[in-house]
Amino acid sequence: MAAKSKFLFVYFYPEKKWLDRVQTAFAAAYGPGRVVAWDERKFRSRTWQNEMAQVMEGASLSVLFVSDLFIESEFFRSAREALAAHEKAGGPPFRWVLVSHCLYEAAGLDDQRALHGLDWPLDALSGAKREILLAEILGNAQAIASGNLAPPSEELPATPSLDMPLAAQLGAVIQTRVRSVLKLRRLARAISWFALLSLIVGVVAGVMRGNLPLLILITGFALLIASLASSFKKRIAVTAQSIIAVRCLRTGLADEALPPRQRGAFIQKAQEILGLT
Repeated sequence: MAAKSKFLFVYFYPEKKWLDRVQTAFAAAYGPGRVVAWDERKFRSRTWQNEMAQVMEGASLSVLFVSDLFIESEFFRSAREALAAHEKAGGPPFRWVLVSHCLYEAAGLDDQRALHGLDWPLDALSGAKREILLAEILGNAQAIASGNLAPPSEELPATPSLDMPLAAQLGAVIQTRVRSVLKLRRLARAISWFALLSLIVGVVAGVMRGNLPLLILITGFALLIASLASSFKKRIAVTAQSIIAVRCLRTGLADEALPPRQRGAFIQKAQEILGLT
């Protein structure tokens, strides 16, 4: 079955080096020509949906390479929704790989669909650790392609130097902030729609009644609501950046090659975040 397997990889072109590294691991296991790679340039075609459907006809698995740059691009949502829709329609299973620390939860990605433990993005590792992660990605992909939907492992790569209590507390901070971002995004979206609806109603009512003061009043109210939504969006952006920073800090603490002085600085920063100093 492995020899017949074909995979669709969707990635962000500026990060092609990560595609190359994962593709090399798959080529060693399946042979050349088993991976079809798509980047955001493919989505500019008017016929991209038909082309993707044709590619997926013989695919065993579709994989999205997730990074901070990609989830901020206009093509990310199209890619994610297309892969999920093809799976729902009977196409290949959809999974993803974390290339760099980012707010993947707010981008609509389920961590249970990841091909590896999410504490370790590809760009946070080097040398043997990255090879371990690539082996984990390949192993889970092989299991899914063969019909054995194994859950992603959270154990690799293990590092005895990681301060687990501190890491666990940072993980709790991340989860709390992620929940805040998701709530703020829903609230900002609702407020934006309310502002737009208020503006439309105000314009229609003011024009139909010929009441200029009413038109000005409702328009001003709508603009006030819109500014409130804008302030929420700024807060979301700040919180999202703080989440990425904490994730990078948590990963840095787990680096066994980190010099003691730098590790001490990381621990101090973690304690500041947790309010322990």
